[in-house]
Amino acid sequence: MRSDDFMTGEELGNTLLASIRQMKQGKAARETQVEVPKAAEIRHRMGLSQGEFAKLLDVSPGTLRGWEQGRRVPTGTARTLLRVAEKHPEALTDLLMRLGNRGMYHAQAEVIQNSQTHSEHIERPVHSMEGLLGSNRMA
Repeated sequence: MRSDDFMTGEELGNTLLASIRQMKQGKAARETQVEVPKAAEIRHRMGLSQGEFAKLLDVSPGTLRGWEQGRRVPTGTARTLLRVAEKHPEALTDLLMRLGNRGMYHAQAEVIQNSQTHSEHIERPVHSMEGLLGSNRMA
């Protein structure tokens, strides 16, 4: 290489070929590891589009994109639903099929309405939710 830190075309070609040989031998100069946010990981595992998953969680697709890109962090009910989806995706998939075109807000209203008519069952969902989710927090 010349002293002024510029490569000739031939030098650049040789350097690139050497780099390709190293990569083929598994000798990468550096590795970049990307941590996938939980929301994206869970959505992919469930096989849902961003629109479907956002609808299921009753959030806007923009909010979901923010979570998946690491710009925002889910809180409240959405965080709880993500924990359920992580541990028991079949529960939310079943809920998605039942909801059809309605969002999670309507499902929550139905749960509240049903629990008010069946007051003996009000305490059970809280206890079973604790057991279902455990004490692990989402990262």
